[in-house]
Amino acid sequence: MLCVAAVLASCSTVRLGYEQLPTLAYWWLDRHLDFDSTQSPQVREALAQWQARHRQEELPRLAALLEEAQTLAAGEITPEQACRFGEAVRARLRAAGAMAEAPAARIALRLGPAQTEALAERQARSNEEFHSDWLARSPAQQQARRYDEQRKRYEDFYGRLSEAQRSQLRAALARSRFDAALLDAERRRRQAELLALLRGWQAAPVSEAAARRALADYLDRLALPPPGPWREQQQALWNEGCADFAALHAGTSPEQRARAVQRLQDYTRDVQALRAAPAVAADPG
Repeated sequence: MLCVAAVLASCSTVRLGYEQLPTLAYWWLDRHLDFDSTQSPQVREALAQWQARHRQEELPRLAALLEEAQTLAAGEITPEQACRFGEAVRARLRAAGAMAEAPAARIALRLGPAQTEALAERQARSNEEFHSDWLARSPAQQQARRYDEQRKRYEDFYGRLSEAQRSQLRAALARSRFDAALLDAERRRRQAELLALLRGWQAAPVSEAAARRALADYLDRLALPPPGPWREQQQALWNEGCADFAALHAGTSPEQRARAVQRLQDYTRDVQALRAAPAVAADPG
């Protein structure tokens, strides 16, 4: 539920954020790849088509998830229930990604070496920022940052946490298996793999179908990494997240649960309105 809430609350309003998603996504992609005048309209059109399909196919499923979340939030939640709900959210995110595979493959095959280098430079800057934000900090500072981020997410959902709940959250993070160095290594591996795909297609062009299969495999590896330290940590963090969420929810007051249910009801109404609303034309600028 927190995952859904975090996604929906990432913009000032759910409806405005969703309607502007193609434009925001274009800006983000353009900062990484610096599209030329021919590619820009193709990318914008692909994003608009993705949103239209997502609105039709995925918003009803998201609305159903939010309705299920309302029932869960009103009562007790076990770690197993939290994990099952999280897996349902993951499935919807993966479905949204699968919708983008074909247009992404078409666009990726049209990228030139200069754009691939622009992506590499952007990745390098991102790695510097990650180092500054995490690796350059002591374990205590990392824990404090994680605490601040998670507390804000919980309080957006439940309202202000009590001192006992804040102490519970600190204790959970203190025993967490989070490892910033391991995460950094995984981020760099993903970046290198993506660059290798793009450079390989530029050196030896492949069919659109082959590129789409390769992108699908790449996304699958993101969702379920190969056996190894990162996969083990990812699963451990997932399990502890489910347990910690269930434990904190168990200690919430009736007022906090009522707020959570109301928050989810508001999101549900917004999603239902988005399903019925006509699409907003993509920003041509």
